[in-house]
Amino acid sequence: MTGKSKAYVFIGLSALGYSVQTIFGKILLNSGLSPGELTCLEYTVGTVITIGIALVSRNKRVWTETKANFKYLALISLLSVTLSQSLYMALNRLNAGITSMLMFTNPVLICLFFIVTHIKPITRSNKIALAASFAGSLCVLDIAGQNTGAISPAGVAFGMTASTLYAAYSIIYDLKLSKLSSYTTLTACLAISTVMAYMINFRVILNFPHISSKTLIIVILATAITVLIPAYFLYAGIGIIGSEKASVASTAELPLTMIIAFFVLGESLKAIQIVGVVLIVGAIFILQKEG
Repeated sequence: MTGKSKAYVFIGLSALGYSVQTIFGKILLNSGLSPGELTCLEYTVGTVITIGIALVSRNKRVWTETKANFKYLALISLLSVTLSQSLYMALNRLNAGITSMLMFTNPVLICLFFIVTHIKPITRSNKIALAASFAGSLCVLDIAGQNTGAISPAGVAFGMTASTLYAAYSIIYDLKLSKLSSYTTLTACLAISTVMAYMINFRVILNFPHISSKTLIIVILATAITVLIPAYFLYAGIGIIGSEKASVASTAELPLTMIIAFFVLGESLKAIQIVGVVLIVGAIFILQKEG
């Protein structure tokens, strides 16, 4: 398997992990955790796991690379935490479909950035794949068939803010940090984000003693499956193919989420959504075959 093909496998594994995040999130939020508590717990568990592995394996590279690149690591950590808050604010004002559609404008924003700045060439294949993935995302989300009601301008603003922050996060990692070990980026960003999350949600510490052992076990499992593994493979994928292609390939998260919801939660599957799946898979195939 070539390095490029391996990158798309990495992005696919990342999308698969992120696709079950909603399911774990619903379980944990229904257990009584608030979004702030869940965010802090996941960051804390992730930090303990990654730093623990680094210490046991005596991975000195993590500490040296973090020290040398702390400025950019802190910047993308800040973007990550702010992105989460913006996303929650959008979800409070919009339905999940519209919010997801706004979030999946980030591949367009990333490609526009490179088209305007000329930092990276955007090929014809990349543009075709981008159009196909965006159209496929709209079909999978079935935007036209949703009962949107009165759309909140504030909700749209928060949703586009979250998408823009995600695009900036991917671009900065691609241009400034992609040469680092993926494990360094994962460990450092989790640790810095944990501090920032507690600064924003400092009151949640008072509620932690009331969290049951069962809930904590689910949080640990959810963190491993939907945070650590997806982030690690996403960093690895961007390091090989770049943020512009990785962002398009990551739209595979939508059909994966829909398919899991169909089999696990018994949700319906429409013909227009199947068309969307085909378009997204076709977009990833075009990128993978490019060159």
